[in-house]
Amino acid sequence: MPKVSVIIPVYNVENYLRECLDSVLAQTLSDIEVICVNDGSTDGSGAILDEYARADERVVVLHQENTGQGIARNNALKLAKGEYVAFVDPDDLISTDMYEKIYNEAVNNHADVVQCDYEEFYHSGYKNRICLKDKGYEPQTCLRQEEILKSLPVNIVFMVWSRIYKRAMIVENDIKFAPLKRAEDHTWSIESLICANKVFYIDECFYHYRMNPASTVNRNAKKYFDCLEIVNSVRDILSKHSLLDTVDIKEYQMFIGKTFLDNLDEKDYRQFFKISQKYFDKKVYDELQKFVKIQKIRYIVDNIFSLKNKFINGDKVKILSLLGIKFRMVRKG
Repeated sequence: MPKVSVIIPVYNVENYLRECLDSVLAQTLSDIEVICVNDGSTDGSGAILDEYARADERVVVLHQENTGQGIARNNALKLAKGEYVAFVDPDDLISTDMYEKIYNEAVNNHADVVQCDYEEFYHSGYKNRICLKDKGYEPQTCLRQEEILKSLPVNIVFMVWSRIYKRAMIVENDIKFAPLKRAEDHTWSIESLICANKVFYIDECFYHYRMNPASTVNRNAKKYFDCLEIVNSVRDILSKHSLLDTVDIKEYQMFIGKTFLDNLDEKDYRQFFKISQKYFDKKVYDELQKFVKIQKIRYIVDNIFSLKNKFINGDKVKILSLLGIKFRMVRKG
């Protein structure tokens, strides 16, 4: 049995895929299997996967029609044989000792889930580390189930790739990804933490998340609207585990609503509220409308005068807004 099954859903990432696979196969923990799902790629990604599978027997490739990351990961899970399961996005990188260190912590602490810090990196060289200490997690300690429930549903990191998960826990509780193309990792993150008896946190940065303009997390209003269904999926998970009276679903709804609104253009707000009414409780829906009104006031004020840091094509720049005119500040010398 491999110690870790690494699952990689792949869709049209030929420019980054080799770098990702090389970082996974170079792990100091060599006893791994790498399950790659070619999710209907139309570029050279499928051919690259087959090339790596011929060169390294640890690589398993599944070709399928495009269904999205959630279903792709679910199909890979059916093939997984490892003691633990991990996920990597196909345009990201991992440190060579990631799985050795995290696996050892899992075994030594009898943990069902072990999580670490990660960093966002841009082609300009800028890096931004995300520390779970900022979410209230204590380094080198185990959270037990009752403590985990207190952090749900929003005081967790929804990214699935900065953790490993005990496969026996996954199978026993029939944990699956929501069949969505966005936010599909929310149900997985919440349910895996609900089912874990112990969650261990190691405060080292092993996962490197590429801020890629072409990735599936970029702005697309229709995809955001489609993925409002995640609100119902999370409610179903909490109901499945009899936690609707324990966990504040309204807090999660507010989190999702604000996140979506922050990533939508103002022209899409009306459609958002038309669609979202059936997903959010009335109190949350009303609060989100107030949130938008406040955002509009801030937008007006910012256009009169503001100085902000922004990322443009991966570069961090200062933008000065003065009476509705925006100026990019350039440092000379």
